Amino acid sequence: MEDVADSTELKRHLLTGKVSSEEAVAVGAALGSWTRQFHLWGSMPEQEHLRSILSSSKTGPDFKHALNYRRLTATVDKFPAMLGESRGLFEEVSTAMSPEVLGKASGFGIIHGDFWSGNVLLQNTSNPKILASEPNIKMFVIDWEFAQVSSPIFDLGQMLAELYLVAHFRASPVIAPLIGSFLQAYGRNETEDSFRVAIHFGVHLIVWPCRVPGWGDDAQIEDCIRFGLECVRNAHQKQKEWFRGGILEKLFFPASNEDDALLVEFAMKKV
Repeated sequence: MEDVADSTELKRHLLTGKVSSEEAVAVGAALGSWTRQFHLWGSMPEQEHLRSILSSSKTGPDFKHALNYRRLTATVDKFPAMLGESRGLFEEVSTAMSPEVLGKASGFGIIHGDFWSGNVLLQNTSNPKILASEPNIKMFVIDWEFAQVSSPIFDLGQMLAELYLVAHFRASPVIAPLIGSFLQAYGRNETEDSFRVAIHFGVHLIVWPCRVPGWGDDAQIEDCIRFGLECVRNAHQKQKEWFRGGILEKLFFPASNEDDALLVEFAMKKV
C-alpha cells in the first residue's frame, strides 16, 4: 500500500460510514466493469499460455475448496441446532461445486482467486467528492498469489458476500446501491451461473463470519448464517423469484438493455 499514495482498502473505506450513495454507485460501476474486463481477458485465446502455467499449480484451487466447501459441512457441528437438518444440502452443494472450485471442469478462464474488498485499493479516498466525480476512478487490485484457472462465479460470489457483510454487521445503507451498480456494470450472466454465484455467496456468509473475529455478536452472526443458508437453499433449488427484491436482485433481474448500456458507458469512463 505504501506504493499507492493516498489509498485505502475498499473494505476499510466502507467501514468508515462516510461513503455517500453517489460514491458507492460510482465505485460499484467501476469495479464491476473492471471485473468483467478482467474475466473476459483471462478467457481469451491469447492467454492460453498463462492459463497453462496457472493450471499446473493446484495450491490455489485446493486451498479455496478447503476454506469454503470442506468448512461448509464442518460448520454444521458449530451450529447443530440451526444447521443440523442442512447437512445433506451442504454435502450436495459441496459435491456439485467441487469440480468448478478445483478447476476440473473445462472452458474456464483466469480468476483472481481471493477477490474481496480488502484486496481492492482506492485512491483519493481522503476526498470522497473527488473520488465520486473524477472521470477515472483509480483502483488497484492486489494480492494475486491465488490467481488460478476456474469459474468467475467464485470471484463474484466472494466479492458480493464481503460487501454484504458491511451492510449486515454495520447497517451501511450504501452497500445495496454499490452491489446493484457492480452487478449492472458486470453485465448479464447465464441463469445457471447466477445460481452458482448465489450459492458461493451464501457459503461465504455461512463459513466466514463465525470464524473471523470482530464482525459482530452471536445474534448477528447467527442471522448472517441463516441468510446464507436461505441463499444456498434457494439457489440450489433454482428458486429465482426468491431473490427478487433482495441484495442479489440484479444478479437475476438486471435492468433493461437501455439502462444496462448507459451504466456500462458510465463505468467505462470511470476506469
